[in-house]
Amino acid sequence: MSSRTREGGGNRLHWDEAYQDSGRVFTYQDGTALKPPYVSQCCKLLIERYGKLRQRHAEGWTAEWPSSTGRQ
Repeated sequence: MSSRTREGGGNRLHWDEAYQDSGRVFTYQDGTALKPPYVSQCCKLLIERYGKLRQRHAEGWTAEWPSSTGRQ
């Protein structure tokens, strides 16, 4: 295990005494456990973005599209 992992990605040192060791792998920056609604919201957002990318790809959109047409 790297020292960065043991230190909570450096957050323990940054947060000092305010860091809360929840014993969880995935936490907020201050060490508190993630709340299920927050994780669900993040997953929903990623799924929506993925769906939009798939739709654009189906319409012929490419990653080079903004630079090749000059649009932003």
